[in-house]
Amino acid sequence: MLKKLVPLFGLLMISSLSYANTNLPFTGERIFNFAGGNDNNGLIKIQKDGATDIEMFGKRFSHTVYRGMYSDSMASDEDESYFKVIGDSIIKLDKNGNIAYGCEATPDYDLDVNLYERPCISKLYED
Repeated sequence: MLKKLVPLFGLLMISSLSYANTNLPFTGERIFNFAGGNDNNGLIKIQKDGATDIEMFGKRFSHTVYRGMYSDSMASDEDESYFKVIGDSIIKLDKNGNIAYGCEATPDYDLDVNLYERPCISKLYED
């Protein structure tokens, strides 16, 4: 019986890998910035198999805020927020799945807007 299940299991694994690869927004690394300035970047790395890391780094710090498989909503390890990639942008969502606000100075949006009204959305840039 086990011999009959092995080929089926292999086929399921291959089909799930191909399915995952077709739903990835990109593979490789992209930089983003929710906080403004040159020393407060984020980095998202997506591998061909869907393994994903999201890191935040600056002059004096670096830490991983997500490590797992790519999905539509990736939970942050440091707070109750989530990350979502849409097109060429990354969005930080609050615990209810709404766009988070209050990012210091997302460079892709008008800096004249009140701090608490700035959405946490950033373009993704290749290094």
